[in-house]
Amino acid sequence: MNTILKMKDNDSISRSFFENDVNKPIEFSFNIAIIGGGPKGLYGLERLIANFSKNSFPQKIEIHIFNRTPFFGAGDIYRTDQPHYLLMNYNNGYINMWKHEEDSWCVKHQQSFTEWLESKNFSLISSSPYGYSPRAIVGEYLTDGFNQILNSCPENVKIISRVAEVIDLKMKENNYFIKFKTEEAEIQLPFPFHQVLIATGHRKKSSQHPLGVTTHLQDSIKEKYIGFVYPVQKKLSIIPTDAKVAIKGLGLTFIDTVLALTEGRGGKFKIQENGKMIYHPSGNEPAKIFPFSRTGNPMIPRKANWNTVPKKLFFFNQENLARKRKNKLTNFYDFKNEILPLLKQEITAAYYEILFQEYQQEFTFSRDFKNLKKQIDNFHHQFPDEEKFSLSMLFNFFPKGISDFHKYFMAYSKYILEEAEKGEAKSPIIAAAIRWKYLSDFFNEIYSFGKLDAAGHKDFLENYCGHFNRIAYGPPLINMKKIHAIAKASIIDYSFAQSPQVRIEPKNHTIILTSSDSKKVACDFYIDARIPKNNLEEDESPLYQSLLRQGIIRPFRNINVGNNKTGYNVGCVELSAQGNAITREGKIIKNITFTGTPTEGMTFDNDTLSRERNDFVSNWAKTIRKEIINFSKQKINV
Repeated sequence: MNTILKMKDNDSISRSFFENDVNKPIEFSFNIAIIGGGPKGLYGLERLIANFSKNSFPQKIEIHIFNRTPFFGAGDIYRTDQPHYLLMNYNNGYINMWKHEEDSWCVKHQQSFTEWLESKNFSLISSSPYGYSPRAIVGEYLTDGFNQILNSCPENVKIISRVAEVIDLKMKENNYFIKFKTEEAEIQLPFPFHQVLIATGHRKKSSQHPLGVTTHLQDSIKEKYIGFVYPVQKKLSIIPTDAKVAIKGLGLTFIDTVLALTEGRGGKFKIQENGKMIYHPSGNEPAKIFPFSRTGNPMIPRKANWNTVPKKLFFFNQENLARKRKNKLTNFYDFKNEILPLLKQEITAAYYEILFQEYQQEFTFSRDFKNLKKQIDNFHHQFPDEEKFSLSMLFNFFPKGISDFHKYFMAYSKYILEEAEKGEAKSPIIAAAIRWKYLSDFFNEIYSFGKLDAAGHKDFLENYCGHFNRIAYGPPLINMKKIHAIAKASIIDYSFAQSPQVRIEPKNHTIILTSSDSKKVACDFYIDARIPKNNLEEDESPLYQSLLRQGIIRPFRNINVGNNKTGYNVGCVELSAQGNAITREGKIIKNITFTGTPTEGMTFDNDTLSRERNDFVSNWAKTIRKEIINFSKQKINV
């Protein structure tokens, strides 16, 4: 069995060659770097070892994996030391770290997540494919897979895992030299890397303060501002029990934050005989939590939907899109006029298919939406009290001028929980919300690598993407029930949830929220509970700054201007169709590949454990296998 080196901090540095005997010539190795040791980096490693197992190479190979924390395989999102009340929003049945492709399995006994759960026999954690597991347990599964891969390497492969952050990547003669930092030191590796996979996940936000305060004031309130909540036990421990807390964001991170400040501090949930959930405070919670966002819209929870039969798309499909294209000579799609109408039609059809069933009306499918619209108009003529569906029912829950926003928000939360409990087969609004899940695969095909017009690309990312993710990829139902119960216990106040003004009070350094109807509250802490988006202009990662300075990467600008005559700076790294970096001059660099979150913007929906969505690493590993064969031949000839 191959010797596996797990190197941390400033341990002795691995050499780029192997010396079996002082009298034998030095045999150089082929060096590969994986920057980011979370799930996407893990998938890259698995594909490498699977491909290396196909051949017996004379060439020695080193794979160096860099991760900022010791949680190799799991990464920060699935780190194994986080509390178990932080749940996945992804059913157990969808999770499988192994890619069953050809016969290239590098580990003999590969288990899906549900099979692994059954073998471990965890108490209190369901192994049902319909279950939602703690992220920490998923992390244990990923870490276990990582260790299995380490122990299944071919003899000529050496894996070095380093707890470190890569801060520089310098090109020299088509190879790359890596500099990284640990807690103790910065280290420049003296040997080159022939291939690099960048799987860095979500990166550091800009240090520019979100409240726009001066540097002096930033220093005075820095103890009151929490820009990233993970790990929650450590980051949120500074908040005392008498504090009033403002939280920006109403998504998944908001839910984690609230649960950490309540259940994580000893609060208990009880289910009454009528099925309603009650929260019993421990007394260690903050005095009050004031969440808010730009729209004030909550996420729509989802019931377990594993193994549901993929929905046949009525209108949003290749045939209708081809028919709708106005200018067939262009190589991009007009989002506003070609794609968006079909999306609306598809979601509308999903809503009325279930609503017609509820009223025992016949739903007759027609490829022509005009025929369906006639059915809908006849339905509303027959049932005039039933509200007509529009996307605003999903995107903008709250009418203007609400006098008591908290009361209205709580009433809506109760309604949407009841609808989510019915599920997509019985609730029209949930059927419409979840439809995006079935649309997104095809949408990803026509979105990726700048296939939208520039104006449409901007419109989608700024006005639709967040809404679709919120309604279709929400938290498990149990978590939203918990949040509703905590709010009913008067710990959460939604009075300021819809786009309040936020400012710092200079005298006592409190955070002042002001609602649209001029209500005010002073908060002691401000938490940014949002996940940062890709934005190279604001990215403070030393690695990306270095890559930009050298021109190894460039920001992606959509130049499909159409009639708009202006392009759109997307904010992400520009990539080739294989995920390779594109230089400032437009050259494709075939030995730098990106995967996962860094590709967001060029592709769509990478924040998932799926191995199929935007899979760049399979082709990457195959390419490296071929490259090593050629590399070995060249060294032998030399």
